[in-house]
Amino acid sequence: LIQPATLRAMEPPQKKAKTEEEEDAPNDKSARIKEMPAFLTEDTTMNVIPSSTGNMLTTLTDGGLQYLMAGARSNIGLKSGRYAFEVKILESSAPHEDPAARNRIMGSRSQLRIGVATTTSSLFLGETEDSLCFDSDGNFFRGRRKSTGGPKFTTGDVVTLVVNMDTTGTNAKTVSLFKDGQRCSPPQPLPESLANQALYPALSFRNICVFYNFGPVPLVLLPFTCRLVKDASQKDVTIKVEKPDEQHEVLFPVSLPDEGGFDWLDQFLESHPSFSELSDRALLRWCEKSGIHRPKGYQAAARSSNDKPEMGFGIAALDDLSVRRMLQAVAGLQKRNLVVMEMKSNLLKSERKELTTRWAACGCKRVAAVVVGEPPASFRAFSQEMMLRIKQEALTAEFKAKVQEERKKTAEKQQPLDPENKAKKVQDALKRKAEFERRKREAETRGEPFDEKEDDEEEVKDVELEDVPQAELTAEEKKLVFRKAPVNDLTPYVLNTNFQKFSLPDDEEEFDEIRWVWHDEDRAKQHLNEWIQMKKLTSRLEDLVPGEWFNAKWKEWQKVVQSYQAKQNVYKAEAKKNATEVDKDVGEEKERVDFDHLDVFGVEDVSDVGGGEPLFAFFGFEDWTLMSARYELHLMAHAFSKDSNDPDRVAVPVEHLPFYYQKYYKKALNPKAFGVENCEEVVDLVRDTVLITGKSKVLEAQLPEDLESTNLFVMLTEESRRDRNRRIDMGDDSAKLKIQGHGGHGGHGGQNARPNAPTLSQQVMAASRRPGYSSQVRPASPFGDKGYDKGYDKGYGKGGYGGWEGRYQNWRW
Repeated sequence: LIQPATLRAMEPPQKKAKTEEEEDAPNDKSARIKEMPAFLTEDTTMNVIPSSTGNMLTTLTDGGLQYLMAGARSNIGLKSGRYAFEVKILESSAPHEDPAARNRIMGSRSQLRIGVATTTSSLFLGETEDSLCFDSDGNFFRGRRKSTGGPKFTTGDVVTLVVNMDTTGTNAKTVSLFKDGQRCSPPQPLPESLANQALYPALSFRNICVFYNFGPVPLVLLPFTCRLVKDASQKDVTIKVEKPDEQHEVLFPVSLPDEGGFDWLDQFLESHPSFSELSDRALLRWCEKSGIHRPKGYQAAARSSNDKPEMGFGIAALDDLSVRRMLQAVAGLQKRNLVVMEMKSNLLKSERKELTTRWAACGCKRVAAVVVGEPPASFRAFSQEMMLRIKQEALTAEFKAKVQEERKKTAEKQQPLDPENKAKKVQDALKRKAEFERRKREAETRGEPFDEKEDDEEEVKDVELEDVPQAELTAEEKKLVFRKAPVNDLTPYVLNTNFQKFSLPDDEEEFDEIRWVWHDEDRAKQHLNEWIQMKKLTSRLEDLVPGEWFNAKWKEWQKVVQSYQAKQNVYKAEAKKNATEVDKDVGEEKERVDFDHLDVFGVEDVSDVGGGEPLFAFFGFEDWTLMSARYELHLMAHAFSKDSNDPDRVAVPVEHLPFYYQKYYKKALNPKAFGVENCEEVVDLVRDTVLITGKSKVLEAQLPEDLESTNLFVMLTEESRRDRNRRIDMGDDSAKLKIQGHGGHGGHGGQNARPNAPTLSQQVMAASRRPGYSSQVRPASPFGDKGYDKGYDKGYGKGGYGGWEGRYQNWRW
């Protein structure tokens, strides 16, 4: 018999348990690539500094750049096969930072992301749908969705990313991460959108120095043999080659505000990915991709303008634009194509000269791209596509929120409310709250900001695309030549104070080339001139300063009004005294002028129409207000044509009437105080003095500027008062004024009405008993026969004083 020990010795040795599913790389004898894998300058962010020797990358950490993520994408795209590349963190730096930044930066101060991206992807991994990556905090990003990806890695660790682009076999179409040669994450499948595209090794990092190894010899061995990128077969990759003798360009787009300049730039960058944008808009996007919290948020409506959106981070180096100055200094030293998008500066000749001089030493070709005039059909299609995409994103977000809310309500209804489930629900809520507070305390201890949104409900991800309503452009939107952005390209103040100086580049400037993108030079300049003329009619003159002529007239008027009101007070006191004496039979009543039948426009002295009685004797608060409004609008209309110093801007647009009123009189023009809704209705109250005319609706004075006296404004106000009282007596409530202030309510003279003054109906009855009675109890209106009826509004227009010529020919203008 054979002994058991002998039997055991005769058995074949047992195989060790297999711990790695990946197979060894097959022996492939196909042609290898000859190009050296590298990170081209145009595929890195401007704060990336490559080493002159060795495969190392680091970042700038001064002037606010320590807060920004850096990005780099290699020049080798993997189409098929399985390949790997390695990264080792050499150093993590801790540069000086603003204390306020501790609560503004999301994530670690020093971090690394390693992954793959498409050739058109953002250089910041994990921020777009066309990239995926692992980060040093142990997370995995598929697009913008974050999940647990494995252990953390830090200084000294060698991490290897294996990209399996094979269509069949073990772990096909996946990426895997290894730390110091050991797998630290399960194979992560590629999204369908990336499975059939060439994927480029990429890095995103902040405040670290990294060593990258594309092969052919690995730093550490994996549990299986895997070729590195440098050992890739030619058939498996696509290679982006840098042209060594290419002269790079610095492009200066010249476009008019709100006429597609930034949309054209987006279209240009989409078709020219080798260009990098230098602008405040691009800097703000960079901060968003770097995870810097902005209290106002990053939505377009939270900006003052597209050209110069304020940073508003509460971090000094970012808010005072020190970081922009650093980037401009660094960009001039790098061999890359740039777009300097400064809308206002590129339209002003003096500032264009400064910009071209600044970029003269970089050795680049300075090109002015004039994007002015009627855009081509391709731009209109691009603009409408952007509008439709924005509408669809908003509609999708609204739909998902609605579905999530409905599902939440349905779950609450289906869940039984027995005591056990209710107690369990309370316990789960308490556990979640405790865990939430624990993570928050840990973040505060580490000095890191805490993203409280992570505790919110999960996003609705399984909504079918066919369920989401499809956005459509309206007929009006389809007719738009330029898309209406949420904010203007320039702030109103910047636009209004500079547009008259806008110009297009010419041959005398220091550009190496001027490209007329939409129109030739003549048509572009014609469009600019027409645009400036239109702006003059609709924009505000921000730097308007009232001139000496206005100031002299205004001071004179204030003195006149004070004398009028003093005269009225004296007259009222004497009238009251005389009435008391008559009642006591102390004296006889003084002879008075027939004030009610007085020809208003035939008065020679408005301060004494007879017996010491002024024409404004019965002015109430509302009458003084309207008389002041008459003169103020009259004076402003004439003064503006003098103070604008521009023959093309001689009238005040009614839409800017409050602004200019504030400029001249240092007080607000509030239509509500006049009992009306808008400025047009305010002007309508004094339409005997000023009118709104023309398609552009501008203020036009009806009286000449060289009046010998201001008595006419008293006469117009008195005539208006009489007409108002007559209409009220006849039952026309629309004639009542609603001017705010102390005293009257728009009735018969308000608080300053003559005591026991007879109404107009009583005057008519008294006049009918007099000899030679005529039914004309008031003078004819100077505005014609329709002046006192509803035809008053219809009959009055430009040149409405024509009816005065015969009856008031003795009036001296």
